[in-house]
Amino acid sequence: MADDNRAASLEKFRMLVDAMHSRSTVSQTETLESPPIHNHLKFGSGSKTQRLHKDFAVFIQRNDFFSIFHNEKLTPSAAARRATYGIFKTQVLQQCSINGKPSKGQPLESARPALFSDGVNAIKAFACDFAVHHGKPIEMSKINAAISNVLNEERLLFRNSQNPSSR
Repeated sequence: MADDNRAASLEKFRMLVDAMHSRSTVSQTETLESPPIHNHLKFGSGSKTQRLHKDFAVFIQRNDFFSIFHNEKLTPSAAARRATYGIFKTQVLQQCSINGKPSKGQPLESARPALFSDGVNAIKAFACDFAVHHGKPIEMSKINAAISNVLNEERLLFRNSQNPSSR
């Protein structure tokens, strides 16, 4: 019974990921070999990089990809955290939010720019594949929280490096 529930849950997430892909993937007419690199991303396609997920033109260093994907001790949210560090530039992590909306109770002007949406969706799809591959449960809210936590940590590290007396 538990296996049936887990299978149904994973299938539901797979459908969610497929829906995300249909909205933001590279079109079939575009070349998948060397797409232009978005300014939020660390890497473009190359001999030492690997697509984070097959449906997105988002790349990570090949060694990082395999060290994350084949690590059975990681949870899907930990894999998402490592992938976030692996694909986005540090400066972008410090300056952006996951969706570009202001924090609750904050004015609209305080909103940070959104992270590159294909990068975020690639991380979510990667985390889903990671969970399926390792037979682990996945909650998308935890994946979103993992990405947001990386952004918060980078902002805090940046603020502390700018003002060392505040520690």
